[in-house]
Amino acid sequence: DRDPNHGQMTLKVDHIMREVTLKLHPENPINGWHVPFNNKASTTCASIRAIVLGLKYYKKEHYSLLCETVLEDARMTHNHPIGFLTAVATATFIAYAIRGEYSLKSWGVKMLKEMLPECIYTIKRTIRCMTDYVQYLDYFESKWLSYLEIRKIDEDSLLSEDSESKTSNDDPFFNQNYEDSETRDIMYRSWSIDGRPGNSACESLIIAYDAILWAEHNDPKDRWNKILDRSGLHGGVTYNSAALAGAIYGALYGKVAVVRCNYVGMVYEKELEKLAFDLVAGL
Repeated sequence: DRDPNHGQMTLKVDHIMREVTLKLHPENPINGWHVPFNNKASTTCASIRAIVLGLKYYKKEHYSLLCETVLEDARMTHNHPIGFLTAVATATFIAYAIRGEYSLKSWGVKMLKEMLPECIYTIKRTIRCMTDYVQYLDYFESKWLSYLEIRKIDEDSLLSEDSESKTSNDDPFFNQNYEDSETRDIMYRSWSIDGRPGNSACESLIIAYDAILWAEHNDPKDRWNKILDRSGLHGGVTYNSAALAGAIYGALYGKVAVVRCNYVGMVYEKELEKLAFDLVAGL
């Protein structure tokens, strides 16, 4: 069944986007795309937009370009660190998936180490809203560090990326209660900024990543259904976390790994597939 608030949320997002886009002035090439800091712009829309930029700029030598492009794209509508940092993190995960050089378990650690310094450098260089950003920059990092600690993932637990193997003997930690949906919902709420999981971008991506991480290490034969269960069937804003999980899953495993009944008859299926391949082949 669809989320009963789906239509209301869509209208709400459209209303916010309309207000923000009215503040853009494309005729001004200097700063016409700058909008004021927005305390309500911590939602997931910019992260979903960033998926295609992760496809476009997936190569390692383009990482600075990826960060800067996604950051500016996200700040045009979501000028809030939770909104734009999660957008860059989402694009980073898409790039990691396509390149396939890091183990899935290492993504969170790698993202914080590679992405945050790059983004903070760009933010300081562009001198915008820094005083408004500071507390939320810390929130984003601390939320991810807290999550990684729960799963017992840190640099010491990962093999050196210089070694030939990209896997570790130590699986991420998932306790037995994780299988219970009500227990998972309690955990998801603890990750959220306002008690409603998926309402902000940061926990949407954490939920999506967590679902893929669990499926990879516990039930790889039924990944797709397990990922949908954990990212799209919870007590929060499910379509945000499910959309990000679906995108990362697709970048990792491809369309052939998706259960056919979940996409057969999809509007513009062939056109979207061609666009995705063209984006990846573009650089």
